[in-house]
Amino acid sequence: MTVDMTRSLPPIAPSFDSALGVSLRGIGSKPDLAGLLRAATPIGSSRDIAAARKWLAPRYPALGNGGRIILTNGTQSALLLFLRLHAPIGSVILAEQLSYGVLPNLARAAGIKVCGVPIDDDGIIPDEFDRLCREAGPAALYCNPTFHNPTTSTLPVERRMAIAAIARRHGVKIFEDDPLGLLHADAPPPIASLAPEVSWYTMGMTKCLAQGIRAAFCVIPKGIDAPAELGEVSRLSHWLPSPLSVALITEMIESGMADTILAEIRHECRRRQELACDVLDDFQISCPPGSMHLWLRLPASASEEQIIPHLASEGVLVRGSAQFAVEERFAGANALRLSLSSPGSLDLVYKGLNLIVSTLNSSKRPR
Repeated sequence: MTVDMTRSLPPIAPSFDSALGVSLRGIGSKPDLAGLLRAATPIGSSRDIAAARKWLAPRYPALGNGGRIILTNGTQSALLLFLRLHAPIGSVILAEQLSYGVLPNLARAAGIKVCGVPIDDDGIIPDEFDRLCREAGPAALYCNPTFHNPTTSTLPVERRMAIAAIARRHGVKIFEDDPLGLLHADAPPPIASLAPEVSWYTMGMTKCLAQGIRAAFCVIPKGIDAPAELGEVSRLSHWLPSPLSVALITEMIESGMADTILAEIRHECRRRQELACDVLDDFQISCPPGSMHLWLRLPASASEEQIIPHLASEGVLVRGSAQFAVEERFAGANALRLSLSSPGSLDLVYKGLNLIVSTLNSSKRPR
């Protein structure tokens, strides 16, 4: 059986099936179900917004009652919407040198260029961000500062404050992607909470509930209400979430079932992370407690170009650092991102990790 460690999928929570059934029945029991579909708005109903505020509160408690929350059809739709509003065709945006794998494709679709900001083990280097703001004149920064994909780094508070100050000084908008923040209760506050007047903050629901739930909660800049921010874009439908998906999420949040599912995912991620740290103890990895994925720096005797196809022939699929490079000129870091959450069981995770260990140990032997 193939062990696929390429996709950042959440493990299936034990209570998800029953929670899904209960929630769907709850939606179906409501009067005027057809009206739910007809009454959908670009921003979301007051009930949906209240549920979103409740869900975001552990990460972003200072939202108040203003109209800063909008709902989108997932993070990619939110990002394309942001780019349409804040990154004119031909402009430059910045992102971590290694970043969300589809970002270059999204940038091409939006007619803009992505420039990579150098990173270290703590994430974005503020001085490099400042330099590129001066040299490249970017319209925006896309960042994933909390349990970064792919390196697992979490930007320290001091750097978050520095990034916020630099963005303000240069008039650069920030799009902060926080898909894993709720899985880590001790994570630093979002950059967006430090610079709310220039930031979009987005949390997709796929990592904390289930992959097929395509919706994201977005917090737009402080001092701008949603209709004013969206303008004529609100008439476009490509970024709108399905009303039934939103109703399902709202039902789960209100009932507390979403919190139960989140806790179960958090527990399973910790089990897999602990296993990975044991199996890969002899290798250089970054795998903080509860990680959904890990970052494996390859030994000098192995290159990702050689290791990835070899592992595939052994039935283990992984992604190398080059697949996360936002610029072609950056060759990567000779490392692998291993998704611990996507294999269907702990046994499959164990099998995949052991095959990786065996392959890497073989690469060290004289030929």
